[in-house]
Amino acid sequence: MYLRQIELENFKSFGKKLAVPLLEGYTAVTGPNGSGKSNISDAILFVLGPKSSRAIRAGKLSDLIFNGGKDRSPASYCKVSLVFDNRDRMMPVDEDLVRLTRLIRMSQDRESYTSTFYVNDKRSSLGEFDILLSNARISADGYNFVQQGDITRITTMSNLERRRIFDDISGISKFDEEITKARAERDEADANIERISIILTELERQLGQLEQEKEVALTYLRMKERLTLSRAQMAYRRRESSEAEAVALQGQIENYERTIQQLRDRRLEIADRIRGLDARMIETEKELRDKGGREFQELREKIDDLRIKVAKAEDRAAQALQSAEEAEEMAALKKAEREELLRSAEAIAMERSEASDRLKEVDGQLGSSNMELADLQAQLSDCDEELAALEKELSAQDRDVRQKEDELNRLRMERERLEGRRDRLVEELADLDRGMEGLEVEVLDADGQIKELKDSDRGSAKELKELQESYLQKKSAEARMSREAEELEQAIRSLGREQSRLKAEEEAAGDIARGYNRAVRGILEARDSMAIRGVRGTIAELAEVDEKYATAMNIAAGGRMQAIVVDDDGVAAECIQHLKRNGLGRATFLPLNKMLDGRPRGKAILAAKEAVGFAIDLVSFDERYRAAFWYVFGDTVVVDTLDQARRLMGGVRLVTMGGELLEASGAMVGGKADASGPRFGAASKGKLEEVAARLNQAVLAAEQLDTELGAVRKDMAALHERIRELSGAGGASGVTLKALESRRQELRGKLDKARGERASKADELQAAVRSVADADAALARGKKELDALISKRDAGRARLEQLAPAELSLRLKQLQSDVVSLTGAAAELRTTVQTLEARLQMGSERASALQAEGAQLAEKAERLRAESRTVGEEGIKAKTELAALRRIEASMGTEINQLRERKEALFREKTELEGERDRQQNRVETTTDIIVGLRTRIGQCHDKVRELTDELSQYGVEVTSPVPSFDTLRDAIRQLEAAIEGMGAVNLRAVEDYEEKAKRHADLGAETQRLEAQRSDLMRLESDLDEKKKVSLFQVYEAVNENFRRCYAELSQGGEAELVLENPEQPFEGGLIMKAKPRQGKALRLEALSGGEKSLAALAFIFALQEYQPSPFYLLDEVDMFLDGINADMVARRVQKSSKTAQFVQISLRKITLTKADHIIGVTKQDGGISHVIIRPNISDIKDVQEELNIPDEQTEEGIQ
Repeated sequence: MYLRQIELENFKSFGKKLAVPLLEGYTAVTGPNGSGKSNISDAILFVLGPKSSRAIRAGKLSDLIFNGGKDRSPASYCKVSLVFDNRDRMMPVDEDLVRLTRLIRMSQDRESYTSTFYVNDKRSSLGEFDILLSNARISADGYNFVQQGDITRITTMSNLERRRIFDDISGISKFDEEITKARAERDEADANIERISIILTELERQLGQLEQEKEVALTYLRMKERLTLSRAQMAYRRRESSEAEAVALQGQIENYERTIQQLRDRRLEIADRIRGLDARMIETEKELRDKGGREFQELREKIDDLRIKVAKAEDRAAQALQSAEEAEEMAALKKAEREELLRSAEAIAMERSEASDRLKEVDGQLGSSNMELADLQAQLSDCDEELAALEKELSAQDRDVRQKEDELNRLRMERERLEGRRDRLVEELADLDRGMEGLEVEVLDADGQIKELKDSDRGSAKELKELQESYLQKKSAEARMSREAEELEQAIRSLGREQSRLKAEEEAAGDIARGYNRAVRGILEARDSMAIRGVRGTIAELAEVDEKYATAMNIAAGGRMQAIVVDDDGVAAECIQHLKRNGLGRATFLPLNKMLDGRPRGKAILAAKEAVGFAIDLVSFDERYRAAFWYVFGDTVVVDTLDQARRLMGGVRLVTMGGELLEASGAMVGGKADASGPRFGAASKGKLEEVAARLNQAVLAAEQLDTELGAVRKDMAALHERIRELSGAGGASGVTLKALESRRQELRGKLDKARGERASKADELQAAVRSVADADAALARGKKELDALISKRDAGRARLEQLAPAELSLRLKQLQSDVVSLTGAAAELRTTVQTLEARLQMGSERASALQAEGAQLAEKAERLRAESRTVGEEGIKAKTELAALRRIEASMGTEINQLRERKEALFREKTELEGERDRQQNRVETTTDIIVGLRTRIGQCHDKVRELTDELSQYGVEVTSPVPSFDTLRDAIRQLEAAIEGMGAVNLRAVEDYEEKAKRHADLGAETQRLEAQRSDLMRLESDLDEKKKVSLFQVYEAVNENFRRCYAELSQGGEAELVLENPEQPFEGGLIMKAKPRQGKALRLEALSGGEKSLAALAFIFALQEYQPSPFYLLDEVDMFLDGINADMVARRVQKSSKTAQFVQISLRKITLTKADHIIGVTKQDGGISHVIIRPNISDIKDVQEELNIPDEQTEEGIQ
């Protein structure tokens, strides 16, 4: 394969269409300076090296277009084609000639341009060019093309840069890329592991909170299920009972109906008998009248009247007696109820008495506390009138601060809500943008397919597929990272709320600021609010001390416990400016980058042997802070007793376990320690510090993830742009034009819809952003007002601390708390007593009412009994009269008596039958009423059955036998309802939230394991790649070094040269030394050679590299410029020799070079600034073109000899 022809059109100084044929072998291109000969090499680089780092001599690509010269207008495009002979098929194109074309075309306004590639006049892509040239072993970045500056660059480059040439040609750069990729992936895995660990920690915290809520919710749900089942079973039981009751009632109705029929039949029978008796009685009565006369008739009437009077008297007496018995029974019930009430009242009275006693006790304690509080306030007032005013003012300020904090919390919650909405809108916009990008890619792809309507080439299709796969991978990673970012943001908000809560609790308890001055408190607040970063904490915070050493350590550290450890002096300066800006006072800062560690003095070492030890060794802290703790403790020695300290004192600082301090100067400090000062482990030590650290870690991780997410989105944009390019340059698929146009129309419709939706979302986002900004402004104003209030309150507290004795202030706060607590307890007890008294009053009134009702019932019973006796007496009197009349009647004669007895018998029989008839009628009526009632009850039962069936269906549970009894179910329902009521509010979402969080935790745990395995694999891969890289480098080094020796010996006619690695053991940490020994000189490093010798050695190095990676085509651009005649001749001979196996095109002005060329191409520039070409193939004598091309004479090696 060789370059057969160069076709130029409007390229630089070639202002017209021109074809430059080339032949195999050695071709020289020459011409006067400025004629445009190097533009030939620029044209070749323009086509073969569009991605090369080798610069074409032009400011921008549009400068390559012919500018019109002196008297022509500028062209609007330039075009260069390289025609390769491809009969050996080195390029994977099944044609003998391969034409590679590149076209630059200016826009109509000449403000922009387009660059297009063609293969055999068919539109192609940069990717195809790369594939074709790679297969032909032609690379613009390799040493196929040697330009004017390459020789100088090799001679002036550093040893490390020279060694890196081997990296490129040996493929080590590929290993480097893989190693870099593996390291980047490992770093990414590490970052992901750290990020996931933060999320896992937050999830574990949430799971811990949700677990208890979940158990409560599960218990609640189980109890609800049991309650539902119990209620369903109760409904089932009640339905069964109602159904059974309806059946039983129907049976009763049937029995009653049979009874009624029997009664009616009996009544008919009785009626018939009564009619017969009436007839017989009339007949008997007639006989009596006939035989007894009027006197007897009157007697009979009196007897009948008395008989009726006796019957009525007996009936009334019986009814009165029955009512009296009922009244007595009711009176007994009222009496029993009253007695039960009286017993209950005794228990309530006892409970009231106990509550009253407790209330008196609490009232007494409250009175004592109030008196003591008044005394303390009087004492404080006696101290100074200003103190009372300060107390009142501080109380109002505390209230203002709390109100402002509540207001800020509400604003923060509202801001979080607005931020959440804004973030959701941003995410939705990002999703829409990504969707639109995807649609745009698809639309562009459809446009390209419609435009070309042919299959894209394999390389372009492969690259496009890889890019699309990469885009999808990036999109997946972007979605994953977005979710992690959201989870991190959620963790940050959660930790922020937890930090605020803990801080508020600690402040309320007075722990956070105990013993710290205003300056230290201000810095710690700035640290906790993330206003200042790099603040590690106070010395008191950063240490842990065994309780038995606490007194000694507190005294030894003294005021330096308030010293604040920071990362560096920059952070310290920022903190100092913060204190100045806010007028908070002064503080001591310990920058870790400047602090110096120390060593104990000799006397201290001797004293420590007899003592407990050095103070710094009795404190637990992170070793990173040792220098800071040395500042605090130095070589202070801890001893047991003061006597021991006195024995060791002098030139050494000592502190006793009891808290006495003996300075090295001899000063002794002792007495009762001040308990109000700072202590180790005070302030935000513990949970608050842990949460603050976790919050800081989460914020850093979120920032890093945000950076990575931005990079991923930037990569997606680049991939999207590249896909657009390839889609525009690629061929179409095999579908028809109609189908493609239909698809494109559908995609454009979706794209327009997405754009409309995006515009709407963008408007919503702007509104949300404005709302967030307004909330931020309100928060800023509120924070400023809160800071002012806190500063004012802190100033008041500081003044109060100066005015009020500490013990009185502490006791005052304790008493105020006690008074509040006792007042609440007294109010609760007073309510209880009042409730019990009300219950007693109600019971007493009810008992009195029952007593009155019982008395009334007893009186009624007595009255009824008296009435029964009176009526009974009237009946007895009537019976006596009746007996007398009967005796009179009996004395009237036997026959009349017989008639009378017969009439009496008939009357009695009739009376009995009438009574029976009336009773039968009453029974019929009563039974009928009963049946009506029973039918009503049956209807009610049926309604109840329907209601209970509906109720059962609503419960949605299946009731199976056996079903518990009513009593068991009632007890179960009552207990379950009470238990559920006692549970209070239950978070039923906790179960679902817990399962969701647990699944996410498990997924992230599995992802962590996968990432850790991936990290291990990547570390092994890095090690393997490093070894392979080293092996490859040595293979290239040995081969090129051998070539270099041979090429240099040939060029220098017997000289010696070699390449030496600076660090053979670790070759990538060193460079490549080039040594040369000219034929009549001594061995020198490249830097010590003369200019010509350097150029010759550099050319030998280039030829050695070319031999290692042979190519069918080479371009040399004035490489002999700085060589003397002899060396230029040797280089030309070398090229002439190499041209037997490859095509060489060399641009040169040297006659020596031209004499060795097989073919000469001359370039001249005529009037108008347009270059022309003169071609002399197979030239035999340079003199034929020397004068025409203005080539100067030059001695050759033969001339010298």
